Amino acid sequence: MNNRWISYAAAALILCSCGKRMDFESLLTEAADRNRFGTFPEYLYQTRQAASGNIPDSLQNGSYIRTETGNTGKQEWVILEDTGKGVLTHLQTVCFYRTPADTVGPEIAIYLDGKQEPEIRTNFYRLVKGYDFVKAPFAQAVGYIGNFYLPIPYAKGCKVTLDREPTYYRIGYRSYDIEDKPIRMRSFSLRAFNRQQPLLNRIAEELRNRQSQTPQTPKETVLLPEDGLEQQRINLSPNTKATLEMPQGNRAICNLRLKVKAQDWQQALRSVILIGTFDQLENIWCPLGDFFGIATGMRPYDMWARSVENDSTLVCRFVMPYREYASIGFQNLSKEKIQIDTEIETVPRPWIEETSLYFFARWVNSGLTATRPNRSTELFRMKGKGYYVGHNLTSLMSEKQWQGYGTEKIYIDNDVQKRTPTFCANGLGDFYHGTAGLTPTAKDAGSSLFLSLLLPDIRNGQQDSLPSIGYATWLQNRFTDAILFENQIQVEMQQTCDTATTNKWLKNEAVVFFYADSQSAYNQYKNTTEASRPIMTVEELQQANAEK
Repeated sequence: MNNRWISYAAAALILCSCGKRMDFESLLTEAADRNRFGTFPEYLYQTRQAASGNIPDSLQNGSYIRTETGNTGKQEWVILEDTGKGVLTHLQTVCFYRTPADTVGPEIAIYLDGKQEPEIRTNFYRLVKGYDFVKAPFAQAVGYIGNFYLPIPYAKGCKVTLDREPTYYRIGYRSYDIEDKPIRMRSFSLRAFNRQQPLLNRIAEELRNRQSQTPQTPKETVLLPEDGLEQQRINLSPNTKATLEMPQGNRAICNLRLKVKAQDWQQALRSVILIGTFDQLENIWCPLGDFFGIATGMRPYDMWARSVENDSTLVCRFVMPYREYASIGFQNLSKEKIQIDTEIETVPRPWIEETSLYFFARWVNSGLTATRPNRSTELFRMKGKGYYVGHNLTSLMSEKQWQGYGTEKIYIDNDVQKRTPTFCANGLGDFYHGTAGLTPTAKDAGSSLFLSLLLPDIRNGQQDSLPSIGYATWLQNRFTDAILFENQIQVEMQQTCDTATTNKWLKNEAVVFFYADSQSAYNQYKNTTEASRPIMTVEELQQANAEK
């Protein structure tokens, strides 16, 4: 063989043995692809979090690791330190410092690969609001919560510091120290980032323009199996069920559009159950309105995986793969006749037994719960492998009390048996508009691609300085920060309110979204009692607490 070809072959072999190359460009492109959640990743990583109040081995109330002198000569508080290959996936903070009057905030520094000079040094609040070098949708505030979703890869390590003592923050990251296949990680640099502006603009545009075509006026029954598009009008009598069979074979539902017509439209959204069955597995059993975050009040929003349009059309873009058979069903638990216009689009998708994942949605509604004794609600538990990709959290707010969720605990893989939370964020309300004694007002409502706050109408419908009374819903769609688990996961959230020292009734509800393999064991249950019951009002909650 020619020596030149031997050299080429040897070089190619060496390159292949070095493993997959990961950098800012490849990670951002991967994150923007919703299809990725339907497949377990080839290159494994551990999902981790640093959060205020929960820094391990810290003597500073868990808010930071240590203090040190930075390269500017000023004192800096270290809030994250990781060694080896990894990726920062999500920065989140309350954008005021200790009191709502101080909106300047600290300076953040992100050091990569043990360097003395930080790759990023800027104002923390401006960074997460999208006012710095990264713009929306990759950095954006909803109310006073700032979020930064741009992946920041590092090859040898990462350290994050603030120049003021930390308050409320959460930082998500991936660790590739457990890599079972070689990875060539290229660290983030601002110089390379500036060269990637065309890519960033293109992906941002693709994320924003995710709407499907406006459906045609549905007929009584129209089935178009040749292009995987089904449009159908369903008429549901009380206590009946209708099921739409999807085209058979290796496929995935990629777009679901629904329009509900009922005399009591809001109650219909609670009492019509969305049922998704994939290869004989009933993975979705959820009230239709709760699935879309509006069972307790119509509020349009536009997010990456779901939207509610101004004409009340419900849109879901979660990719739902299946091997052979799938169906979407609707069960009417209400006492009236309901009409649903549907448009469901499927596309071919290879099914690989070792890596393909199913989509799941679970509704959690246990009725009224009490603040005492202090308790946590299990949102879901899964044995298997997959991704946790988002949730809806709904709370009934009243003038008498703010209520919502407190400590979040997520146990992943071996941490389930150890009962040591992999993720633990004290005061989840700090990140869902209930911090420092504040109650959400109309000006705090907002919608972004990955986080939205839907608030009820304010009294008199005008005054945005008054607390929101009624149901508030927080919707999170994980992007770069999707939580990977290899063999099991358990998610718990504490239910709490601002009068937690006295025994009060709370009304909280949740929906969680995740992907898992066909061998997964899942604690799904069907709460037909709560789904059939009229939606609780503010007055009923106040009366219940008055009588407690």
